[in-house]
Amino acid sequence: MFSVVLPHSKRVVSLPVITFKHVIDLARLQYAEDTVGLINYIEREFNIASLNCVDKLYIILKARELFFDEEIVLSSKTGNVSIPVYTLIEALESIDDFTHTVSVDNIKICLDIPHVLFNSNTILTDIQSIIKTIDVDEMSINFSQLDQDSQDKILTTLPSSVFAEIKKYLTSNTMAVTLFKGSSSLPDPIKINLFTSDVFNFIRYVLSEYTVDNCREIIYHISKRVDSTMLMNSTMLDIKFYLKEYTAENKAGDAGNTMPL
Repeated sequence: MFSVVLPHSKRVVSLPVITFKHVIDLARLQYAEDTVGLINYIEREFNIASLNCVDKLYIILKARELFFDEEIVLSSKTGNVSIPVYTLIEALESIDDFTHTVSVDNIKICLDIPHVLFNSNTILTDIQSIIKTIDVDEMSINFSQLDQDSQDKILTTLPSSVFAEIKKYLTSNTMAVTLFKGSSSLPDPIKINLFTSDVFNFIRYVLSEYTVDNCREIIYHISKRVDSTMLMNSTMLDIKFYLKEYTAENKAGDAGNTMPL
C-alpha cells in the first residue's frame, strides 16, 4: 500500500499495489466492452469508489506512474507523443476550486466536482452527483455524505425551480480541467469535462496499454523463468525488467554466451 494525499479533498488514502493480475482483469473487461464491470472493478481495486472525479483520476495517474510506466503516449496531429505522467499529475495538483452555490428563495445548493465516472441517462442522477451541501434556512445538510435512499428522499422535496437553476448553471459552465497545456510536439491542449464521460474515457485509456494478447505473450515468455505466483504479483515495471533481461539473455545465448536472469 502507498499513502497518497489527494489534490482536491486533501484526504490521505491508500493506493494498493497494482499487479499483473489486475492488468489481465482490466484487459479482459476492456476486450468484453463491459463498461459497468470495468468501472466497478477500477473503483474497487484502486480504492477510489468514494472519491470525486479529480481525485479518482489523480489516483489512476499515480498508479500508472508507480506500477506501469513513467511515460504515457498521447496522440496528436503530427503522430504519437510520449510525455511524463508527472506532468498530468502536477496539473491536477493545481486545479481551480469548482464549488458554486445556486440560490433559490431560502434554499442554497453548493455544487462541487461529481463523483460518478460515467454519466447516467437521467439528468437527476447527474445533478445528484455534484451536490455537496443543501442549506434551507438555518438547517445544513451534508448531502454528498448521505446514502442513495436518503439523497433520493431529499431531492423529491426540492422545488423544480432548484433543478432548473442547476441545469442552467451546468449548460453555461463546463467543469473543464486542463491536463496538458500543449507543447511543440503536442500543440493541442488536453482538456476533460468533469460533467461528461471524459474522465472515464481518459482513465480507460491510461489503463488500456495491455491487451489480452499482450498478457498472453508475457505469460508465454516469462512463465518458464518466473514462478507463476511471483509473476501474478509483479507490477508491469517489474515485468518490463524481466523482459529486458530475458531479451538480453537470448541475444547473449545466440552469441554463445549465456547470461543468468
